[in-house]
Amino acid sequence: MNTEQRKANERHFLFYLKNKTKMYCWKDTGNVYSMNTGKIVPATLKGYVELAGIVRKDFMNIFVDIPSDNCDWDMEKVWGIIDGITK
Repeated sequence: MNTEQRKANERHFLFYLKNKTKMYCWKDTGNVYSMNTGKIVPATLKGYVELAGIVRKDFMNIFVDIPSDNCDWDMEKVWGIIDGITK
């Protein structure tokens, strides 16, 4: 996926954040994202990884929180996996 496609995806999600959407469901993947905190919060780590595959890392760092599913995720390891998938 090229940079322009990633930027278009970011604009798509920013539209929902700007309009104070409470929840977003990505039908193709079955992922659900909460947006009621002003950030995108995937319900699962799978949703986080799949979102990272269609937007830039800077967008993820600013607008996306890691899911709080009672796990202590090591973000360095998570991003190692994501970087391996998206390259």
